Amino acid sequence: MSMLPILPPYADETTVSWCARVARFHTGLPCADFLHMMEISQAHVMDLSDYAVERLSKLTGVSE
Repeated sequence: MSMLPILPPYADETTVSWCARVARFHTGLPCADFLHMMEISQAHVMDLSDYAVERLSKLTGVSE
């Protein structure tokens, strides 16, 4: 189940910036705390690892 509303990334937004925006909107937490809670490492987000992309897609409803 994905978080609603779906917050797609802006055209010029980095993945880290988008994660921070999603974290603030949905949880009020800083990005690092949100990622920790969702069991996604910051390094995997920055590297766009397959795991991070798939996990974020499932959580947020944004396509990979």
